[in-house]
Amino acid sequence: MIGSFKINLVFGLVGCLLFALFSFSLRFPLVTLLHAGITFIIFYLFAYLVRWLLGIALQENINNDINEMVESNPNKSIISEQKSNEEDLLNEEHIASVSNYVKELIRED
Repeated sequence: MIGSFKINLVFGLVGCLLFALFSFSLRFPLVTLLHAGITFIIFYLFAYLVRWLLGIALQENINNDINEMVESNPNKSIISEQKSNEEDLLNEEHIASVSNYVKELIRED
């Protein structure tokens, strides 16, 4: 989902205020406030629906892009690249040199 609930609140408040401004002179104040509250709920839910649909659409685009990358280069996948990077970082020589460095730092204190 895109954004936060603050977007929903702002959208709901804008709808509520617009409805209240344009209908205060036409209806009783209590009825106007009730209808403005209902308008707030409708606008809030509409903003939530739009954010949810945009989140799904963008997620599908991201998944499609990842699938296209994997299909265009079937010999290398993202996972195999990550594993090879981790293996490069965690070889035995590197671990030994880091542990020796830490031991030297401890001895200096």
